[in-house]
Amino acid sequence: MPKHLISTELVPLAKLLDKDVPRLLVVVGSGITVGATSAPHASWLGLLKHGVEHLVKTRVFTIEHGMQLKASLDAAFSPFNLTAALQHAELVEQSLTVPDPAAFAGWLEDAFETLAAKSDALDALRELQQAGALLLTTNYDSSLSSVTDTPPVTWEEHSEFLRVINRQREGILHIHGHWQRPSSVVLGKTSYERIGSDQCFQDAFKSLWLEWSWLYVGCGDTLGDPNLGRLLEWGKQWGNGALPDYFLAKTDKSEALAKNPGKPAKLVCFGYQDHAELPGVLRSILPTSRCWPFLRVD
Repeated sequence: MPKHLISTELVPLAKLLDKDVPRLLVVVGSGITVGATSAPHASWLGLLKHGVEHLVKTRVFTIEHGMQLKASLDAAFSPFNLTAALQHAELVEQSLTVPDPAAFAGWLEDAFETLAAKSDALDALRELQQAGALLLTTNYDSSLSSVTDTPPVTWEEHSEFLRVINRQREGILHIHGHWQRPSSVVLGKTSYERIGSDQCFQDAFKSLWLEWSWLYVGCGDTLGDPNLGRLLEWGKQWGNGALPDYFLAKTDKSEALAKNPGKPAKLVCFGYQDHAELPGVLRSILPTSRCWPFLRVD
């Protein structure tokens, strides 16, 4: 792919990738998978609706109850109300898990096993990984693993998670779980509490925030979720001593976040007019002359 012109605001990102050991973490949200699959259930709202439909199909919910829940979900997400969204997610998660935990795994398989993703944005993310960036995602699907030929590593796998951070192995970091490991999937209030109380993971998560610059792509409301949002709130105590992070989104979302007084102090918001521009923006920060990856630590 040809090298694109780089914006002045993103020059520091390009300089990060020019280092011998780049400390750039790309946080990939559901917007990337939704764009690459056109599948509504690639988003949190869409997945919860998919769960409701599954519960109706398996006769756990009546058709009428399912319709009421989906309407209530729409109301909880527009405008977005985190408390209401978590309550709905908890209901779906518990209904899929009790009394048969295996039903939850079956639903995840139904939702994600055949989900095929292909987009120029995914290709650009692969090129960033090949240039030395780490990929971390809040998604449950296998899109990033498929495009990079790199296995998923979830927050539950403490030692492997750390090995990826330390460049001892390759992996896509899944901080809200992966569908093939149902116990790792963070969906409702109970599972968010479980990941929040996992001190080993939270310590690793904090070290990532302290020592790496983060680039948010396709993230939308992700910055306010109970896991990542709590980390960012904790990070505010470091003030201007923190490393700069970057948020890429369409201009309206980028400008709205930039004006938000509660945003992280060192967050640089960069907007583009159309989603089709995103791959070019990502490629603009790629190094032009250095090959990757370097040899992993053994």
